[in-house]
Parts: sequence; C-alpha cells; structure tokens
Amino acid sequence: MKTEFLRSFGLTNSEINVYLTMLPLGNAEAKEIYKLSKVPFGKIYNVLYSLDRKGLVDIQFTRPKVFHAVEPGMAIKNLIDQKDRELSELSDKANEAGSELGRLYREQEGQSPFWTVMMDREPSVHLLGRVFNETEKEALIYFNKLPSIDVNVEDREKTFDHEQVVASFMRLFQRGINVRLLVEIVDDEMPMLRQDIFRRFMKNGRFEVRRTRELTSPFIIIDEKKVILSIWDPLSEENVFIASIYLWNAQLARKLKDRFEALWEDSVEFDLG
Repeated sequence: MKTEFLRSFGLTNSEINVYLTMLPLGNAEAKEIYKLSKVPFGKIYNVLYSLDRKGLVDIQFTRPKVFHAVEPGMAIKNLIDQKDRELSELSDKANEAGSELGRLYREQEGQSPFWTVMMDREPSVHLLGRVFNETEKEALIYFNKLPSIDVNVEDREKTFDHEQVVASFMRLFQRGINVRLLVEIVDDEMPMLRQDIFRRFMKNGRFEVRRTRELTSPFIIIDEKKVILSIWDPLSEENVFIASIYLWNAQLARKLKDRFEALWEDSVEFDLG
C-alpha cells in the first residue's frame, strides 16, 4: 500500500526504494544508501537530489554529503503541497488551454450522432458518473420506475450501486448544477431509504423530484445536448438496468426535453412525509 501511495504522487520506483530504505537509517552517506537500496551508484545522487526537491530528504552539505529521510508525516504533507501547487498552476493555465483547444474543435449541428452502449450495471454507473462530471447546466431525468437501491437484499449484484450514484449527484449540486427527477410510481409509499436520499438532495436547493402517471421509457437529458437511454432487465424481479445507450445528439435531446417539460407540467410533487 505504501508503495502505491507514494507512486500516486509521481515518485519513481528508484525514489520509492531509496526513501523506504532511508527511513530506518537515520543519517547516511550516499554509498551506504546505494548498497542497501540496490539503486546503481551512478544514479543514486540524482535520486537523492530529486527526493530533496520533493521534500522527502534533507541534505547536509559536508564532505562527504550526509542524507536524512524527512519524517513521514511531514514528507506526505510536502508531497500534498507540491501537488496542490501543480494543480494551481494547471488551473491558471486551464482557460487559455481550453480556448486554444476550442479553436480546433467544431461541434457540427447536422453531424451524425455519436453513440455508445454500456452493458451491465457497473459500466452504466461509471458512464453516468462521467456524463454528470461533464454537465455544465442541468440534468433532466425520467424513470418509469426507480432503480433498486435496497442494500439489504442478499444478492447485492442485483442492486443499483446507490452510493456511487448519490456521490455523483452530490458533486453535481456542489458545482451548481440543477437536477429535476420525474418518476412514474403507482404505489403511494416510497421506501425509507429513497425518502432519506431525496431529502438529502433537496437540502442543496438544486434538486426537484415529482411524480407522474404517464409511462414512457427511462431517459436522461444533459444540457440539451446529450441523452442516456436506459434498458431494464425484463427477466429480473429487481429494478435493474442491463444496458445504457449514450447519445451525443442535440436534436434528440431537444425533442426529449419538450417531452420531459410536458410530463413535468402535468406531474405532482412527492409527499415525503
């Protein structure tokens, strides 16, 4: 785990090996470090200087030089600070880079629609999270039945991964995206878990949920440009998706939004008690 954690900050295998070797050594010269770490002597100084720049090693500039591993808690803080600085620099350059890339990209109104199909639940949840992450303004969602989110059923493979979906919705709200959910439900009662989730969403002020008696196929509209069509498993007693079709088609999205607005106009609010 420690190796993967350090690698996630961009450390090379040699840097990780040297730092881990140094932790129990205290003060050490390069010759001792290279022998214990098995990093070639011709490379050891470059690795040590790199670790110094990243805040994992201190150097005593004597003859010969002496090296000391920075205490792990402080070393991790230094790595995080460096990552924050890199992200800040990237953020500063993002608008300029976006403008330059935008000049190369052309979204043609009449082009053939792009589409892809995701089979099974996990890829569909991943797709939903990715599309939500790209949402800029609004998400309009219609389900003719709510996905199963009963975490107490024995066969967890048949349940909707509600934790990932809840997290995706919360990220939308944090970014100021408005979400409207329209659900066709025959029963007057809603499971307590769903009520709790909906109440949590509503606290953000960017979520509305209503119910309708009209029945149609489930769909999601993103920014009047993208559409996700979901397909239920007809052989399952649970409300489980078996596939999702993702289309980047502004014309279809606008038509579906007109349909959604008509359903919304005739819908009623949920009574969450």
